[in-house]
Amino acid sequence: MVYESRLELARLLLADFDPAVQGIFAQPCRLAARVSDRLRHHVPDFLLVMRSGTVRVVNVKPADRPQDPEIAEALAWRGELFRQHGWE
Repeated sequence: MVYESRLELARLLLADFDPAVQGIFAQPCRLAARVSDRLRHHVPDFLLVMRSGTVRVVNVKPADRPQDPEIAEALAWRGELFRQHGWE
């Protein structure tokens, strides 16, 4: 399994022991989207397939990072793209 930090490893272990998780995929794809006339790319940390059939995309960040405006903006376009595909 691919992980790039101990924080990602901790999240991976949580998913591995979660009975609601059926499948775990590390760095499953590379997304591309045009955001404000700029081509953006993103590789999610993990994609979890839940027993319910839903797909959950996981981007691991330290708890204080989403308050950073630059990080918040980057997570916003990714989150919208995931929701458009019916993913959590």
